[in-house]
Amino acid sequence: MSSLASRIAGFPAETIAPAKASLRIPGSIEDALVQEEEEFHHAAHSAPAKRRMAAALAMGMQTPAMERCCFTHVWGPLAGA
Repeated sequence: MSSLASRIAGFPAETIAPAKASLRIPGSIEDALVQEEEEFHHAAHSAPAKRRMAAALAMGMQTPAMERCCFTHVWGPLAGA
């Protein structure tokens, strides 16, 4: 469990806060899912997310070769992007 906690702690705070908030959304499950989707899109379009995506693409992510292999070797460098 400590490795999971360490991994979560490595994510940017602006990504963690909406994820935690989505667990406390009042109302129906449908309302919560709509809110969660909105929070995801907001986080995905943030400057840090765009930087990490650009770094991932520069490292070959989303290429046929990368998708056929185990790409755990790229997570460390991407954490600092």
